[in-house]
Amino acid sequence: MKTKALLHIFIATLAFTQISGTAPAATRTWQLASGEGDWFDPLNWDGQTTVPAAGDDVVVNTPGTVLLTNSTPALASLSLVGTMSFSGWNTVLSATTVTVSSGGVLTLPPAYESETPLHRIQIECEDFTLASGASVNISARGHAGKAKESGFGPGKGNQPKGAGHGGQGLPFDGDHYFGSPYGDPVAPILPGSAGGAKWTARGGHGGGAIRISATGAVQVDGTINAAGEGGYNADGTYSGGGSGGSVYIQCETFSGASSGLVDVSGGSTPQDKNGAGGRIAIHYDVAKQALLPVPQVTFRAKPGNALRADSMGSLYLSDGSWVAAPFTRFEGVWFHGAWAANWTFAGNFSPINSIGFGQPSATVNIAGDIILDNVCLGLSGGSEMFCGNLVLTNGGSMSVLSAYTPVPAAATTTTQYGSLVEASGRISLATGSWVYPFVCLKPYSGIANTNGVAPLFKAAAVNIATNAGFNAMGFGPPGGGHNVNPWGTGNGNASGRGYGRQAGAGAAHGGFGTGGTLAQRYGSAFAPVFPGSGGGAGYRGTGAPGGGAIRLQATGVVELNGTLTAEAGPHNGDAQGASGGSVFVLAGAFRGGKHALLNTAGGAGSDGRAHGGGGRIAVGIGLTEGEIAGLFTGASHGRLIVSTNDVHYAGAVNVDAGGATAQPGTIQFMTARRGSVILLR
Repeated sequence: MKTKALLHIFIATLAFTQISGTAPAATRTWQLASGEGDWFDPLNWDGQTTVPAAGDDVVVNTPGTVLLTNSTPALASLSLVGTMSFSGWNTVLSATTVTVSSGGVLTLPPAYESETPLHRIQIECEDFTLASGASVNISARGHAGKAKESGFGPGKGNQPKGAGHGGQGLPFDGDHYFGSPYGDPVAPILPGSAGGAKWTARGGHGGGAIRISATGAVQVDGTINAAGEGGYNADGTYSGGGSGGSVYIQCETFSGASSGLVDVSGGSTPQDKNGAGGRIAIHYDVAKQALLPVPQVTFRAKPGNALRADSMGSLYLSDGSWVAAPFTRFEGVWFHGAWAANWTFAGNFSPINSIGFGQPSATVNIAGDIILDNVCLGLSGGSEMFCGNLVLTNGGSMSVLSAYTPVPAAATTTTQYGSLVEASGRISLATGSWVYPFVCLKPYSGIANTNGVAPLFKAAAVNIATNAGFNAMGFGPPGGGHNVNPWGTGNGNASGRGYGRQAGAGAAHGGFGTGGTLAQRYGSAFAPVFPGSGGGAGYRGTGAPGGGAIRLQATGVVELNGTLTAEAGPHNGDAQGASGGSVFVLAGAFRGGKHALLNTAGGAGSDGRAHGGGGRIAVGIGLTEGEIAGLFTGASHGRLIVSTNDVHYAGAVNVDAGGATAQPGTIQFMTARRGSVILLR
């Protein structure tokens, strides 16, 4: 009786299958032994009559490459030991379970000469596993580099400079050649861009992009490599490196052993022409993730081999539970996420890798000292960082971005600044160590600024060694291009908005640029806080960016044996000069050795073009809080001893214009009149 019932069930199931036209799920095996074959060619599968259907289990365990040119149906599982290459921007691998075993590789076609992204890896699944010994290899599979020109991508480097993505390309030395940042740190989907090339050696390719959307678990014990490619050498001159690509993972939980690596580094190139790091984002369910051990995966977004925080890539995490000193598993990343808006650390902060706090307007409290020993540290715009001593040594560096301030009147007191770094003890910069203060550069603010307010650095005392200091060269508003106005209050042209071309004037600040009053002077000689202004373009070249702004305040001694520079950046080809920026120092006492330099020089225009005016330097010594406040309002001016030099300063001062036909800037050493006044009649 039981046997007869089972027979009836079998017949009914068979009849239903025939009526519905569907077949039971099957295990399908890739059979191409070598070379590259199309997933959608039945001859490449067992049986050679059909391709895998929805619900099938798929096994790829031969050395050949599977070329996926269109999206798959919703498979039950995919087990990969061979190689699979994704072609197209919208191609999706869909399966309940995706397992890439040791020796398995997911990849993309070679880099492409297109401004539009053409290829990426997209996986939609429940669970994804990348085993130890397996890899996602999409390094140099983004936008392509070219010889003798800038290559492709939204962050491409011009001439022989690195490409940007999560940060800006290098070198950033105040010109227009570097690649700009782009993309979304929370949801990164874009490939890396190509480095620029001046001669026959092409620029490095950008890294590729991968997106994994999993409703369950993602495990990364292998390597995801989306790094940019280094530049190439032509007769001793290297091209720029490509920028890192994107890794975007959405899942319920994320895990991984110490063998796991997610790498979106920029291309490493000699002569400091490195590509910027790319972007990584890992979204997970915080409550369910808390039930698992902290992943031991390394996340890397370094700008080639450079020590510059402004060129590092970004890392978004859903919470900060993975982030702990000494940051061994984070290499060259800006941390993003709501958790990073308020970050505290109990002891001395001495990271062994370069990191940055990328969440805008964050508060970072370090109870002890910050010690940057051959690493770099970044702080996002509008943020405040507090610590004991701030020590930079062995080439350590710090990049501090600034929030956007739309009008000059917004910076009229000591309490208004673009970002704040405050040490209750000493700021100490050893030889070879530098601070880079940025004044609201467009790539970071997302707004076309006309002015900006500088970061403010405060301490009990400051000591800056030789070949060290604050460098804001060309960190002001950018210059103009063809039919593009330069930015800044004193940019050069009769309209005051700097159209460049033949009628363009040099930018002004503390002094007029070439062209007389075509661009107006601005700012205060006693409390200079604004950057310089961009120069106009010529027929072919791009105008120079203005100098940045440096603000340094100490209750005790500022000992300067190095450099505080906010000079204008250079122009690109046929263009007008920019104006110098600002250096504003307030100190209980101020001393400078013979190697010291205060510099806000204006920039030279090209042959026959206009020059930029000099910037502004002011040093207030031994002033009271009331007198400092009066510098901004004008109330203190008549009560101070003002001079263009100081007996305790043996170094150089440069507020020169970019050329003889432009005007130098201003220099003020200010001390208070103290003691009794005796009237003789």
